[in-house]
Amino acid sequence: QMLFYTAILNVLLAPPLMVMILLMARYKDIVGVHISSRWISALGWIITLVMAGSAVLFLVNVVRG
Repeated sequence: QMLFYTAILNVLLAPPLMVMILLMARYKDIVGVHISSRWISALGWIITLVMAGSAVLFLVNVVRG
């Protein structure tokens, strides 16, 4: 049962955390020479949008019952 609740927490918290990471990865002051390339950033945003979409669908399913 706790594994189920942990998965729910992951679905809800992962997209905002990924947004923060993707935004921070653009700044040389934060990551030094390890700035993400354009295609890695684009891939990260696509994955984040997919995860956020799945979180929204999950919440819709929970509310509808």
